[in-house]
Amino acid sequence: MRDYEAIFKEFESSLVRARSADRSSKEIHANLDLYKDFENKVFSDAHFYRVFVDVVFYAGFKADTVSSKLDLIHRYFPDHTTVAKYPESKVDEILSDPQMIKNRRKVQACIENARIFQGIIAEHGSFQPTFRSFEGVV
Repeated sequence: MRDYEAIFKEFESSLVRARSADRSSKEIHANLDLYKDFENKVFSDAHFYRVFVDVVFYAGFKADTVSSKLDLIHRYFPDHTTVAKYPESKVDEILSDPQMIKNRRKVQACIENARIFQGIIAEHGSFQPTFRSFEGVV
C-alpha cells in the first residue's frame, strides 16, 4: 500500500515552496486542509454527485477549460434527483448551449451516473456506506 499521507505532505510542501507572491503559506495550508482527514467526515449525497460530475468533465480535458465552465456545468447537473429524470432529449438541449463543453459522452455519463447513484442510495439509504466500503482497497 502506498503512503498517501507522505505523498500529500510532499505535494503540500511543493505548493508552499512554489507559491505565488499573492498567496501566503498559511492560506495554502488552509485551502489544503479541506482535503485532509477524510476518515471521519460525512459527506452528503449532493456532495458526492457534484464530485462525480466534476470528475467526468475534468477527465481528459485541460483543467482551465473545465474550471471556466463549472458554474454552467453545475447548472445543468444540479443534483442526482433532478438529473436522473432527464429525458434523452435533454442531452441535445445541453449540447446546444454555445457555452457548454461539447462532449456528448460526458453529458450522457453524468445523466447515467445520476440514475445509478439513485439506485445505490435507494438500496443503502445514502452513498456514504458505498464510499466507505472502498477504504483500504487502493
